[in-house]
Amino acid sequence: MTSSLSRRVAAEFVGTLFLLAAVVGSGIMGERLSGGNVAIALLANTLATGTALVAIILAFGPISGSHLNPAVTLVGAWTGEISWRHALPYIAAQTADPIDLVRPHVEERIDIIKRSNEITKLRQGQDPATAYDNTKNKASISNIGGGGAP
Repeated sequence: MTSSLSRRVAAEFVGTLFLLAAVVGSGIMGERLSGGNVAIALLANTLATGTALVAIILAFGPISGSHLNPAVTLVGAWTGEISWRHALPYIAAQTADPIDLVRPHVEERIDIIKRSNEITKLRQGQDPATAYDNTKNKASISNIGGGGAP
């Protein structure tokens, strides 16, 4: 039985969402449980991600084929497994997840890093607003390598 296009696209969206959550979550889990051992963190991340991927493929494969990746969908369209007309909604569903879900977390992390840098500068007795000007490279192109007037 062939599922409707909307059902297949929804399955790709949810499957990609679950895969994104598994990859990010397993990375966090591996880092926290490894005690600083990078090899253990990578092993835990790999096992958790692989297991999640198998579960996602088994759950959504019968509905949409579990492409979960625009590159896989493009290859499927190229080889005729999926029509080009259906490939575009698949790709939209696969890319909407990471863009909409990851961006706020990345922006939040950048804000935290900026605030942390400002706090560090305050602790060092610097004004965060002017500290950036004090750290700029004052060299000009004419005096790099000893050329030009001092």
